[in-house]
Amino acid sequence: MQEYTGLDSLPSESSINTSISSSAVSTLQTLAVWSPLALFELADLAVAGDLAAEQQLLSAIFDLPSYLEFAAQDVTVLPRLAILAELGCENIQVLLEKLVVEGPQDFFFSIAGVAGEGARTAFSILNQTASFDHLAALTGFADSYGRDEVFGPMLRRVIQSPDFFPNLLNLAAEGDETAWAFLVKLAELGNPNASEWLQVPEAVNWQ
Repeated sequence: MQEYTGLDSLPSESSINTSISSSAVSTLQTLAVWSPLALFELADLAVAGDLAAEQQLLSAIFDLPSYLEFAAQDVTVLPRLAILAELGCENIQVLLEKLVVEGPQDFFFSIAGVAGEGARTAFSILNQTASFDHLAALTGFADSYGRDEVFGPMLRRVIQSPDFFPNLLNLAAEGDETAWAFLVKLAELGNPNASEWLQVPEAVNWQ
């Protein structure tokens, strides 16, 4: 996204086109409240250097039920939203956190896949939203597919990342037995934060 340098003082063809573009951008922002497809069009314009689109993208608001319904029909919209969050769209990060909390388990694992590619914002979303049910499924998959050629590498990149430490694990400090159990399990699977928390060596036994 380029730096805004201002329009020339004299009218020109480019300034006329900019005015038309601004009207189209405003329409896209309105549609993006309910439609991820409109949001992605707005994002494409912003990435291409349209300053009006960039401003509208960063200030966009979203209708959660509409996005939940759309993502339930096509979960691939979640990685695309995660990429926009990684580019600095905090409003989209908040949207994704709500989607993961309100949506099915598939939504959590869709974001985990993005985190496995190294997206730190995706890790932040996982840490903020992970429930004990999510962790049970994640560690269960690690036990079942940790050595799988397809799923194993992604699972390791998530679980063994220093960026992965779900917030609810801090309940262990208050004596929560479920949090303690997951800390132990994650340490066994090689999570450095859990190992440090428990002050035990990382037990990476599934590579």
